[in-house]
Amino acid sequence: YFSGRIPVNLSYGQAAILTCVGLQQRDISRVEESLNLPANQVLALFNKAMRKIHSHLRAQAEKEIEATLPRIQEVSLLPHAVGVEEDLQQAGQEATALMKLKQETLMSALGDLEQYAIKCNDADFEMTLDGKAPKTSVVSVKSKKTVEPSEETPRVSSKRPKESRDHSAKKSAKKKRDNA
Repeated sequence: YFSGRIPVNLSYGQAAILTCVGLQQRDISRVEESLNLPANQVLALFNKAMRKIHSHLRAQAEKEIEATLPRIQEVSLLPHAVGVEEDLQQAGQEATALMKLKQETLMSALGDLEQYAIKCNDADFEMTLDGKAPKTSVVSVKSKKTVEPSEETPRVSSKRPKESRDHSAKKSAKKKRDNA
């Protein structure tokens, strides 16, 4: 400030306080005695002076930073050559073609699907429905085809052996006794 590099307008009292505190390195009590001002007034003037200097230095720093930033360029928006509806329609056609191609490859990989067909006539189907509309989307039609179990695949029973059933009954009875 005193060399003129910071062009800030300070009052004579603020300049005197800056001289005492900054150049002479006095504490506030000695500045108070030399200027014959109360301590709170000395601190208030010092605070105002520091705020002015700080705001000037901050403005200078902001100008320097702003000078280094790139300038904002105006962007001109032009319409696309293809409209939104046309673009969506084209993308939908491409997706449909891709799905059909995938479906055809899957169907060709499965081979002959006739082996999975349900063998029944209209009379069997009518007998299953009994003239009523089905309540669910699944309809079971009894097959006339009988499958004989082969000797290689043993039949598996869903029932447990009698011994294991007795054992589990004993366990549950024991738990009831322990809980009581």
